[in-house]
Amino acid sequence: MSDCPILSVIIPTHDRAALLERSLQALANQSVAASAFEVLVVADACQDDTAARVTAYAEHASFALRLLGHEARCAAASRNRGAAHARGDLLLFLDDDVVARPELVRAHLDGQGSDTVVLGYSKPVLPSRPSWFQYDAHRWWEDTFRELGRPGRRFSYRDFFSGNVSLSTKLFQRVGGFDTAFTGRLEDYELGVRLLGAGARFSYAPLAIGDHCDTNDLEQWLRRIRQEGMADIQIGERHPELRAGLFARYLIRPGRWRRLLRRLAFAYPERGQRLELLMLRQAALAERFRLRSAWRWIVWGLRDYNYSRGLAATIGGRRALYAWLQEAPLTPSVATDAPCVDLAALPSETNLNVMLEQATRLGLRLSLEGIEVTAIPPLPGAEPLQTHHLYTALRDLAQDQFVPAQALRLSRSLIETG
Repeated sequence: MSDCPILSVIIPTHDRAALLERSLQALANQSVAASAFEVLVVADACQDDTAARVTAYAEHASFALRLLGHEARCAAASRNRGAAHARGDLLLFLDDDVVARPELVRAHLDGQGSDTVVLGYSKPVLPSRPSWFQYDAHRWWEDTFRELGRPGRRFSYRDFFSGNVSLSTKLFQRVGGFDTAFTGRLEDYELGVRLLGAGARFSYAPLAIGDHCDTNDLEQWLRRIRQEGMADIQIGERHPELRAGLFARYLIRPGRWRRLLRRLAFAYPERGQRLELLMLRQAALAERFRLRSAWRWIVWGLRDYNYSRGLAATIGGRRALYAWLQEAPLTPSVATDAPCVDLAALPSETNLNVMLEQATRLGLRLSLEGIEVTAIPPLPGAEPLQTHHLYTALRDLAQDQFVPAQALRLSRSLIETG
C-alpha cells in the first residue's frame, strides 16, 4: 500500500456497526486502485461492537483503514478529527449509511480542481415497506439532487451536504473546518457559507453515487426538525446577512391552526412532548385509513410546531425572535446603480464579466431594447453570478416576466408605426 494516498475517506459513526461494515465493503469494490485512498473511521462514543468490527476488517482490507475514537458526541467534531489525521491531499466525507457504488471515489477524484467542492449523489433507498413519510422523504431527496444537476444552477450554502462530498485538505484547513458548536444539525450548511465566501466552486458529480440507506421514521425526523430550528438561529448569529433568507418562509403569516401551534411552542418549548405524541397518533390513524390530505395537514403542523420549539429553545420568546430578525440586514434588493445588460446588444465577454462581478453585490437588471424584462437580486450565501446563471434566470422567469415585456415592446412598436 502507498504511504501517501491521494484521498482520505472520513466516516463518522455512532453505534451503527452493521451499516458501517456494509459501507466499508463497498469501498473495497471501487474502480480505482486501493492504494489511491485511505479510510478513517471516527467512532464517536460508540457502545456497540464498532471498534471490534473495524479492527477485524482492517486486518484483511485492501485499502489502508484506521480507527479513531473519541467521546465528543458531535458529528462536526468527528469529521474534524478525521481530517486532522488524514494523509491525503483530498478529503472525502461519507456518512456511515452511504454505500458507495464502484465509481464513487473515481468521480470525486475526476471532479476535483483548484478550490473545487465536489457534491456527490446520495441516492435514497426505500425500505421494503415504506411509510408515507419515507415516501415523501425519498421524493424530496430525489428532487433535491435533480435540482443540483440542472444546467446553470447557481449553488448556495444549502447545497453542501456532508454525507457525500469532497474537497482539498488545504481548502478545508483554510476555512477552519466544521464548527463544533453545531452539535445537532446543519453544521454542513454553515461550512458551506464559509467555503463560498472563501471563493470555493461547487460542482455536482452525478456519478459519485452512494446508496443512502436512511431508515429514519416520522418521530426521528421531527427531532431533527427541532434541531434545525436551533441550528438556523446559530447560522443567523454567525452570518447575519442570511437571517432574512433563513426565515423568509417562516415569517409568511400562517393559518389559524399553525399560529396556535407556534404560540404553544414558544410558550412551552420544553413541555411539548404530550401534544406531539397526540398528533403523531392522529397522523398514524390518518395513514391507516388512507386519509392523505389529513395526514399531510397533521405532519406539516408537526413540522412547524417542532421547528418553532427549536427556535424557542435557542432564542426565547416570539418577541425576542422578531427583535433579533429586525437587527439583521434587510432582504437584498437590486440596487439603483446595479448594472443593466441589454439582451439585444450584449457587451463583450470582458465587459460582461466585470458587470457580473458588480452584480453579485448589487444585483443585475436585464432589458430588451430599453425595456426591463427582469432583475436578479443579490443572493447572500451563493456563488458569484456567472454567465451560465443568466440563461437559467431567463428560462425560469420567461413565462411571467419576459413574455409580458416582449408583448409590451411589440405593442409600443405597433403604436409608433401606426
